Amino acid sequence: MTDALSWGVFHVWMDGTTPAKYKFFVCLHVTGDSVLGIVINSRINELGQGPALRPCYATLSSEAHPFLEHDSWADCTRTFTVPLALLTDRRGQLTPDAARAVLEAVRVCPRLKPRTQGVLLAVALPEDREG
Repeated sequence: MTDALSWGVFHVWMDGTTPAKYKFFVCLHVTGDSVLGIVINSRINELGQGPALRPCYATLSSEAHPFLEHDSWADCTRTFTVPLALLTDRRGQLTPDAARAVLEAVRVCPRLKPRTQGVLLAVALPEDREG
């Protein structure tokens, strides 16, 4: 069951965002009773950073992801941990192409710790699990 969560997108209340609000959360790595993942934003936040972190964002098209109202961004500048119990409102799943883009953003993002990058880069792509 937990592997089936990888690349799933849930609408979750995110206390760790500023301001706290409902966000789309992309599940990446399940560990125990929680999931490590990233959030989807409607724009790239370059406040105080200029374009230095732009490679840390992966484009998500609304055409390929019907749960999105408009093209958005997977924000790979930081990760969040969400309890499994909060994952009740599944909205869809990232496409294989979007998952590849997320992994590339994770790989090049200077903000993520190497250990976190290693864990996330080991997540199987959606098509790798279907066989």
